Order: sequence, then C-alpha cells, then structure tokens
Amino acid sequence: MNKKLTISKVHKDFESKKYSAKELIYNTIAKIEELDPKYHAFISTTFETARESIEKENKGILWGIPSAIKDNY
Repeated sequence: MNKKLTISKVHKDFESKKYSAKELIYNTIAKIEELDPKYHAFISTTFETARESIEKENKGILWGIPSAIKDNY
C-alpha cells in the first residue's frame, strides 16, 4: 500500500477495489502500533472502536478514512 495517500487517492482506490476500507484501517493500525513505541506520537488511541466501526459497513462520507487529531497544549 502506498505510504503517502490523499483522500481522493484513497477514494479512487476504494472504487477500483485496489484495497478495501477494512484493509486500510487494519494496515494503518498495524503501522501505528509498529512505530509509536519509538516516536510516542499518540497519547491515546481508539483502535478497538475503529475495528468495530469498520466491520459495520457504515459508508458515510469519510467512512474507512483513518484520521488523527493533534493535541497542541
């Protein structure tokens, strides 16, 4: 899977069935779990919620698009 993805690229890849939203979410979680012990970029994660949500096939506008919120305090 491409390391640098835009939302429009992901949308096209979903439509062409290059990969699924479920694969994208699980691969993203795996990469975060691999790298976060080194970089400590996340103070909290909601991986279980993401896994549960992706199984429901919601298909809202941003369904299947991984996101992170930066806390600047």
